[in-house]
Amino acid sequence: MPTPISELITQAIATQLATITTANGYEFSVADVIRPRLLGDVTPLADRLWLIENEIVRDPESDSHSGTSGLYGYILAVSVIICIAPMETGSTSIGELTQIRVADVIKAMMAGPQWSGLADDTEPIGLVSIDHEAEPNYALARVDFDIRFRVVVDDPYTGTAF
Repeated sequence: MPTPISELITQAIATQLATITTANGYEFSVADVIRPRLLGDVTPLADRLWLIENEIVRDPESDSHSGTSGLYGYILAVSVIICIAPMETGSTSIGELTQIRVADVIKAMMAGPQWSGLADDTEPIGLVSIDHEAEPNYALARVDFDIRFRVVVDDPYTGTAF
């Protein structure tokens, strides 16, 4: 059974986020990357990343037509939620620790913004929220991204980058 381009992109993002380690030049190492079915199904864990696919919307400005074939543009909106344990920060403030985590997530997401040729571009929307009281003993930060991709008209399994 073929896999839709949007799912292949999301899988590539999860793989890239898992490379966030101090050994790879980042400031922290992720504990794991999960794609929860529901946020309530997730147990908080320090430096865990939750990858959430928010929506896929049409992007007509990215459409391309030539001859009898054409491409439809889409935007895949994803969020990366970072779980931070403030109790383990020592003398580093939770704000500073959060900004370091967010910067590393953005760095990883922008390392390959075309996701092995599956997408046209990735745009960081930025740090959306920081919640220091979301879970007892943890803080959560959410960063949103828009990934632009195109698929052959009427075929979400076949895509092409610009």
